[in-house]
Amino acid sequence: MKKSLLLCPPTYYDIKYEINPWMSKDNPIDKARAMEQYETLTYAYEQLGVKYDELAPDESVPDQVFTTDTGHAENKKFIRANFKYDERKKEADIAEAYFTEKGFHIHMLPSDVYFEGGDLLKFDDIYIFGHGKRSSKEAQKPIEKVLGVELIDVELPDDIFYHLDTCIAIITKNVVVANLNALTKDGVETLNHHFSTVIPTTEEDNALMVCNLMNIGGNAVLTQGISNTLKDALRPHVELISTTPMSEYIKGGGSVHCVSLEIFE
Repeated sequence: MKKSLLLCPPTYYDIKYEINPWMSKDNPIDKARAMEQYETLTYAYEQLGVKYDELAPDESVPDQVFTTDTGHAENKKFIRANFKYDERKKEADIAEAYFTEKGFHIHMLPSDVYFEGGDLLKFDDIYIFGHGKRSSKEAQKPIEKVLGVELIDVELPDDIFYHLDTCIAIITKNVVVANLNALTKDGVETLNHHFSTVIPTTEEDNALMVCNLMNIGGNAVLTQGISNTLKDALRPHVELISTTPMSEYIKGGGSVHCVSLEIFE
C-alpha cells in the first residue's frame, strides 16, 4: 500500500502547557532550531522520494506539528481524533477540514471515547492499537468497523511512553522494535505472538524516543543519536537507516513519527 505524509511547519510550535512528562515550560522550544530540524527531516523525505503535504500553521495550537495524533487516514477515510486534553482538540478540527477538502469521508467516534492517532500503527495488513493513557479501549470496535479489519490491541500503562508510536515501531511483518518496559506482561506476550523478532530498546535509546521512527519503503528514518547496537539490529531488516536531529520535538513528547501523519492509499 502506497502512502504519503502530512506535516506542519513549526512556525508556532512551543510549550505553552504541560500535558505529558516530556513537556516543561521551563525548557522552551528553540524555534530556529526546530525549523532547522524540520527542514532537515523534509529534506530526508525528499531524498527518499517521499511525497508530503503541509498544513497551514495556526498560532492557537502550539502542538500542531504532531500531525499523527490528529487521526488515521486510509483509503479516503479519515478517522478523526477525540483528544483527551482540551488544549489539542482544535488540531482535530484543522485536520478534518484538510481531509474534507481532499475528498475524504470523515468518521467520528462517540464523543465519550478518546482516540489519538499515535495509538494506531499500520504495516501492510497489520494494525496495532494502543489504549490506556490517551485512547480508550472502547475505540477499538468502531475503528475496526470503519476499516473493516481486526486490530491487535496492546495496553499502554506507562505515563512517559503514552502513545503506541512512542514505544513500538513495526519494521516488517515479522519484526518489531519495542520498549518492553513500557508495556504490560500481556502486551509483551502479544508482540511475541504476532512477530517472530522483537528488537528490545535500551533506556538510552528510549530517552531519544527511538521507537518514534518512520518506516518508508524499507527505509528507516530515526532520531539522531541512537545507539550503534540498535542500528546493527535494524540493518538486516531495512534497506537504509537515516538519522535526523529531533531534539526540539522530543521536548514536546514526540519525534519523527509523531510529526509525520501517514496517509495510506
